[in-house]
Amino acid sequence: MTNKTKNSIHKCGAVICLDEWENVNSCPLLNIILVFPNKYLFIKTSNTIYDQKDAQYICNALVEYIQNMGVDNFVQIYTDNASNMQNTLDILRVHYPSLYFQSCATHCFDLLLND
Repeated sequence: MTNKTKNSIHKCGAVICLDEWENVNSCPLLNIILVFPNKYLFIKTSNTIYDQKDAQYICNALVEYIQNMGVDNFVQIYTDNASNMQNTLDILRVHYPSLYFQSCATHCFDLLLND
């Protein structure tokens, strides 16, 4: 990540988008995407074929990144509407009360980025 990107995130804040997708081989993936002014950045894609993708697993993947970047650099977390994502948001609300949480938005962002 460049210094310009870090400065932009620090100045304006960023949004984290979490989504579960399947690749062309039907392999399940957990994607973490960072959205900030006029840009987006894929942070991490995890092959989750051998993992139980419960709320705690997803939360652990995200908390590590939030702690490395600093919670003050984030504004909101978006997920899809799956029950494990809803449960993830419930856990994160306890740990990060300063953030906003929105479900069912990641799919919309994905569609917008495809256009």
